[in-house]
Amino acid sequence: MSEQRLSSRSSKSRLSTNKPSTEVTSELISKKKAPTKYWEWVSSSEDEEEKEENTIIGDLDSVPVENLRPRCSKAKPTSSTSTPSRKPSSSSVSTPTSQAKKSTLTLTPTLHKRQDAPATPSTPLQEARNNLHLSKVPESLPCREAEFQSIYRFLLSKLSQSTTGCMYISGVPGTGKTATVHAVMRKLKLEMGNKFVYVEMNALSIPEPKRAYSKIAEVLLNLDAPPEQAKASLERHFTRPHAPCVLLIDELDYLCNKRQDVIYNILELLNKPKSKLIILCIANTMDLPERTLKGKVSSRMGLTRLMFRPYDHHQLQEIVQNRLNNNKCFHADAVQLVARKVAAVSGDHLLCLCIAGK
Repeated sequence: MSEQRLSSRSSKSRLSTNKPSTEVTSELISKKKAPTKYWEWVSSSEDEEEKEENTIIGDLDSVPVENLRPRCSKAKPTSSTSTPSRKPSSSSVSTPTSQAKKSTLTLTPTLHKRQDAPATPSTPLQEARNNLHLSKVPESLPCREAEFQSIYRFLLSKLSQSTTGCMYISGVPGTGKTATVHAVMRKLKLEMGNKFVYVEMNALSIPEPKRAYSKIAEVLLNLDAPPEQAKASLERHFTRPHAPCVLLIDELDYLCNKRQDVIYNILELLNKPKSKLIILCIANTMDLPERTLKGKVSSRMGLTRLMFRPYDHHQLQEIVQNRLNNNKCFHADAVQLVARKVAAVSGDHLLCLCIAGK
């Protein structure tokens, strides 16, 4: 029996040794415990947490309901005892900063803006303020008698001889250039009537320099046309017989474009055959023809120049007193103080009238 057992054991060992190596290796690997992966560990931990929660909930089932506190839910409470949401009251007081921002939106009034004078004055003070208003046209123009005579004699000689000419008038703002020319034209209209045509153009009021042709043709020829057509019509007009024409170009600086063709073409009308055109050019710069304009333009402007110097405090005081017209509402010392202050800064009579009228 012992011999049979030994033989069986040896046969089994032989059979086991005869197995291929790959099968032995796979068996060993399967017997080894595989390492735990990360996601398996996470899932196992989650399962353990769920078991603990279920255990806690199971314990709570035995507790009375009235001893349990309600859980907070994200849903909006519908009970009537909930606190209502605050609505911003309409009567909230604005902060000082917001008031300051609103106040900056108001526009600052300009001093030189010519508005209509108020209605008929009811008091001497109101009458004085009306006389100092910029829209008030004075009966006389004090402190510019010499300049008045220079412009008057120049225009009268050209109109009488039916010849052409050009005068360049310069001076800082508020020295009475335009007002003096207007006074001269009123006197010539009274003396000569309709023997000449007067055309006035402010270059500051047109959107671009070439629109000057249309503006002049509209007043002189009663023609509403684009710039090129208006330019051709003006050239034809001054090559034919026509009445003498006085053309006032105020703020000439604004016609100075890069090519300077607009000023050149307007001044070239003086050289047309049978032309009886007289041009008065007003600008703030004294040396505009030499410093800005080209040689061919400044040569056609001629050598007749007139400069308006700033007013001194004596002249400003005389202008204010002339506007008041013997009105005793203002003390003479107050008028003198305003005149001295303005003369020290600019000599602008418009600024002086504005300050005195306040």
